[in-house]
Amino acid sequence: EFEKGMRLIAEASALAEISLFHPDIMKPNIFGLPESLESTLEMGRCYIDRTCWQKVFKETKLDRLWNHEQTRAFYEQLREKPPVISLAVLKSTLRDAIARRKETLSEGFVTLLTRLNRTYKNNTQTFTMTSKLILPRVFEPLPLRTWNCWAPQTSASIRDLENIICICSGQQTPGPRTDMTDLLLALRDKEGTGEIRNSTGWRCKVFANGNVHVLLDDQSLISSLNDLISHYFSGQLPAKG
Repeated sequence: EFEKGMRLIAEASALAEISLFHPDIMKPNIFGLPESLESTLEMGRCYIDRTCWQKVFKETKLDRLWNHEQTRAFYEQLREKPPVISLAVLKSTLRDAIARRKETLSEGFVTLLTRLNRTYKNNTQTFTMTSKLILPRVFEPLPLRTWNCWAPQTSASIRDLENIICICSGQQTPGPRTDMTDLLLALRDKEGTGEIRNSTGWRCKVFANGNVHVLLDDQSLISSLNDLISHYFSGQLPAKG
């Protein structure tokens, strides 16, 4: 029985592409008591499902269908108690994400606008997209050049902005290493300061103090984003006053 059990765990490890002979999994059952088996099985289940969800998230590019708040909540759930993964659950999750993509990314975009630092004159318009936004302290100021962002949530907001711009401009969403966030990280790491220009009519400038300026050069894109904001808040604001 012991040999069969060990071989089955080894086979399960190969299927999941992770080692299930993990001390955290085995520890609850270390004395081989029957009452500790359920705890061991649940811990192993969480370990497998957490790994599978992370792999699915990466391969299906769910970060392009969700805003960064949803992504953060998802990873918190994975850390605490990952949901059971199955083909039915996966299909349902993806279908819902695709069906709600515009609303979800609109929410992420509006969240970015409402959380801007109001000490900057360009950021004073809460519910209007202007031609320039200032995102302060996205990176550590120079000369302290490191890989880590100073404000990772802000850099995630740039991804939310790019996602919704792609929808408004009818462009395909870029993948890893070609999106604005990854290009800015590479620019900061290599050059320190500079500008990344996007073909859809917007660009980002990185400064020595770590600030990032988002500049929109296409007036039609600005109008589309303002139409989106108006649609997002339709029915929530009074017509007058």
